[in-house]
This record gives sequence, structure tokens and C-alpha cells, in this order.
Amino acid sequence: MVQPVVVVEVSLPEHDVIMREVYKKGGNEKLMVQKYVVWMTNKEKEDSRFPAYVMHYTNFSAGRADMLKREVRVSSSKGQIMSVAKEFIDKNVKKGWMKVS
Repeated sequence: MVQPVVVVEVSLPEHDVIMREVYKKGGNEKLMVQKYVVWMTNKEKEDSRFPAYVMHYTNFSAGRADMLKREVRVSSSKGQIMSVAKEFIDKNVKKGWMKVS
């Protein structure tokens, strides 16, 4: 006999964006965009499956075969996740990139 699945709806706190930076390079046909977002989940105390902080990196390049690349990093420390974001920016934002937000 199959046991029924019990679904419990849980209300979790909203996240807070603590850093968002967007850079672009090139024109319409060769547009490239890099976006860095860091947020505090505010959920780690409610459910240990959630990290405290998340950094999401998006890299779009219109001329590349794989146009959209993404990476995610997580941490329990704000200082550590901000260091990770800074390292990503320092590594990937070079000459010719313009900060748009």
C-alpha cells in the first residue's frame, strides 16, 4: 500500500538584495553583459537547507555559441560572500566594460 504524501505549506521570510552590479561591453550585434547579484536569504534560521548568503553571476555574450553562462556561490558569512563577489568582478571586468548599474 502506498502512503499518501503530506504537504505542509511553510511561510518563509523574503530575501534582501545587498549588492547588484551590471556591466556591458560592445554594441547591438556583439553585446556582452555581466551581472553580479548578492543577497541575504533570511531563511537559514527557518530551514537549514537554505544558505545565509548567495552570489549569482550571469555572463551573456551574443557572439558566443553558449550565449548564457551562470555561476552560483553560497556562504554562511556576509564577509566571505562579498569577497567572492569582489574576486569575480576583479577577474572578469577588465578594460572596455562599462558599469550600467
